[in-house]
Amino acid sequence: MRAHDLAIAKPAEGTNDLSIESLERRHIVRVLEDFAWNQTQAAKALGIDRVTLYHKIRRYGLQPPAKAARA
Repeated sequence: MRAHDLAIAKPAEGTNDLSIESLERRHIVRVLEDFAWNQTQAAKALGIDRVTLYHKIRRYGLQPPAKAARA
């Protein structure tokens, strides 16, 4: 575990949503981004099963960023 793994993202400016669900969603997004959306590695870092992560991704409607179009 690294120090930034324990940091909790602040809510977006203008919102006070500090619900567990909102915090979990932001944390999952941050970890997925850290691992370039590799769900197996992200699940290991989160300490959950890959299938559990898959279900959370679907529950929160998360999607990887669109890849830049190739020229």
